[in-house]
Amino acid sequence: MRIAPEHPYVTRVRRAKEVFDQNRNDPAPLFELHAEDVVLHAPGTSPLGGCVRGRANVAACMQRMAELSGGTFTAVSTALSGSGDFVALLHHVTATRNGKRLDQTLAELWRFENNRCVEVWAQFSDQEAWDLFWQ
Repeated sequence: MRIAPEHPYVTRVRRAKEVFDQNRNDPAPLFELHAEDVVLHAPGTSPLGGCVRGRANVAACMQRMAELSGGTFTAVSTALSGSGDFVALLHHVTATRNGKRLDQTLAELWRFENNRCVEVWAQFSDQEAWDLFWQ
């Protein structure tokens, strides 16, 4: 039986996530994969929803999520898969805020161009619960 090698973009994302998971105060390993003009598409009506353009703005959005959750937000990757210019990720996300608990699945699709992630689409398993948690 022949086992296919891991997709090269999956390898890069997995390694960056592993480094980040060991030091959640330093998102640099993840953001180094993103192009300067990366676009994040986050659905919903929460303060975190909408289209975010630029690596610095995406980093600020992630920082805001950490602040709003009092540093309790975690995203543990449970699956990664790649094909062509895309990497699909599944995360188990949890956080607590103002007596509320968030516990659901986040799916992300990253599109790569010239070895950099240029676009990210996010989708939550319970969008309404996600929005209510952050409001």
